[in-house]
Amino acid sequence: MNPEERGIAGLNYPAGGGNLEGLLEMALRQRFGPYGSQAIAGRLPVMQEQWQQQYPTVEGQTANTFLDYIRMKYGL
Repeated sequence: MNPEERGIAGLNYPAGGGNLEGLLEMALRQRFGPYGSQAIAGRLPVMQEQWQQQYPTVEGQTANTFLDYIRMKYGL
């Protein structure tokens, strides 16, 4: 994905914040512990595919972003 497509999909993260998997792991660490948060963050590519199937984009528009999907799924 190019940066524009990542932005449309809601995959952008703050500059200097590391990669998306690392950010998700940090966000989930207190709730799921170090091993649980690593396991969930490791499934990020699979979850992204599920999200793309559940919410297909129409001309670059989608009702929910991927980060909204993660937020709803894990109650963040």
